[in-house]
Amino acid sequence: MIIKDVDLHFGNKSAYISLLFIFFAVSFIAGFSIKSSPDTGFIENWEFCLFSGVVIYGVLNICSFTMIHGLIIMFLSRIIHGDPIIKFRAMYGDLFAHTPINIDSVVGVDNYVNAICYDGEFLYVIQKNKMVTLKWSDVRRWEWSVYDPAKQTTTGFTPGAALQGMVQDAAANLSHAVKTATENGISLTVKSLDYPVWFFCAGLGKQPLSTCQKWEEIFRQFDDGTLAIAR
Repeated sequence: MIIKDVDLHFGNKSAYISLLFIFFAVSFIAGFSIKSSPDTGFIENWEFCLFSGVVIYGVLNICSFTMIHGLIIMFLSRIIHGDPIIKFRAMYGDLFAHTPINIDSVVGVDNYVNAICYDGEFLYVIQKNKMVTLKWSDVRRWEWSVYDPAKQTTTGFTPGAALQGMVQDAAANLSHAVKTATENGISLTVKSLDYPVWFFCAGLGKQPLSTCQKWEEIFRQFDDGTLAIAR
């Protein structure tokens, strides 16, 4: 078993800066129109709007919108930097001993690449800038799980209450979906004191189920000798 650091985090710095600029711009426009009057000058409005932007951005980071905020950051980062999976594929030769035969990879909302790979000799799991290279005898136990996200539905007796409920439900359901996506995947317990559990996050939707079922069959073929793997 070999555990090593890998550089598979695609930075979000430029996305954060872009999001800050968007919030400040929107807050400035909204605040300027609310605050503007013959008695106030541009500097006072500018300070008010800047403060509004900071407050809005801070609230989004500390309240239940944190996961939505993460999705926005991921979206902006991919617009700016391109698809991390394409860049990950270009690194296969440096990461794996042989060309992958079976590989699945997902980029989380934190912009880390998570992957599981079989290259004809070894099994690999990549989790948040750590990679383990495994012989089959290194694996003590494996399991997988796929959940359906919880759904929240709110009803209201007035149009205003109904609209507020729809907004709250949309935010809550998106947060539930993102949380569930981080829990779907394959867990392997290995012979390591420092990193005994490795997890491949399979994401959300129909794909995680078929991905986990595929790797279950791969693992069973390791057991019965149908697929060759270092032991």
